[in-house]
Amino acid sequence: VNDWKPSFKIDQVHVNIRENLPNNHHVQLPVAFDHDSSKFNIDHYEFLNQNYQIGQIFQLEQVHDELRLKLLKRLDCEERNNYQLEIIAVD
Repeated sequence: VNDWKPSFKIDQVHVNIRENLPNNHHVQLPVAFDHDSSKFNIDHYEFLNQNYQIGQIFQLEQVHDELRLKLLKRLDCEERNNYQLEIIAVD
C-alpha cells in the first residue's frame, strides 16, 4: 500500500554555483524519504517549476541513493544571477 508521500527533511536548500563551472558539473542535493515499502519508494525527482530555460540549464540525476543537480551549460550572472528551483520526489 502506498500510504506515504515522499518528503524532504528540510524545506529549502540554498546552493551557490559559481558561474565558471564547466558543463556537466554536479551538485549534491539532499534526498527525500518515503516510509513505504521499497516497492512504493521514490521513483524519480522532477522540477515542479520546470520551464524551457530551467530545462536547458539544469537536470536532475538520481544515482542510487543520491540526488544530483547537473549543470547542462555554463551560468551567466549578467544574464541571470538567481534561479529558484522547486524539486519534488515522485513515488
